[in-house]
Amino acid sequence: MSISFNKIIHKLDRIIQPQKYYTNNVTKKLNKLEKGDKVYALFIPDIKHMAISTSMSALEEVIVTACTVYDISISKMGKPFITATFLFKSWYYSMFSELTYHQILNMGYVISLVINGKEVEYTFIQKKYNGFLILSTNKNAIISHIKALVNIIKDRILERVMFNEEHKEQENIWTIYQHNETEYGNYLIINYKKLYAQIMQQLILL
Repeated sequence: MSISFNKIIHKLDRIIQPQKYYTNNVTKKLNKLEKGDKVYALFIPDIKHMAISTSMSALEEVIVTACTVYDISISKMGKPFITATFLFKSWYYSMFSELTYHQILNMGYVISLVINGKEVEYTFIQKKYNGFLILSTNKNAIISHIKALVNIIKDRILERVMFNEEHKEQENIWTIYQHNETEYGNYLIINYKKLYAQIMQQLILL
């Protein structure tokens, strides 16, 4: 009898305080974060400013990892700005460039960010010269950004395949040779699928 009662209390508590049990779908808001909380981090290149040929392999530049809140303070006066430092176990140039960062001996690297708590809830996006740094408490938000990039790359690959087949051309970036036969266009398609699978596997393990 007591077990059933405890289960009911547990379910009620999850409804009233979902942040205590947050998963991929029920997450803490950024202004509710505390020291030690896990945050997902993603770097994606700015594909809009990449040449068509370069963008075909843009997934090679994607970085997906997790970090923890090292320190955080939220202003009580005026606009609700969040000043936070996030601890990463490894060095990531694309993520850290243009930001204030430093190394903590035997712990990793921290980056400092100021977030407008009124404009963002679960996901913060920092525009950088070479792409976007995305921090989120929601793994599904990270997945959405990855899929958006993947869809653009897939469309560009298919567009070039169709163009080359229609014009009977064989661009160098589309050609590899195996057993004296030309594998037209397959190399980039296979590589794109492999990289996408690796990125999603990394994310699952976080």
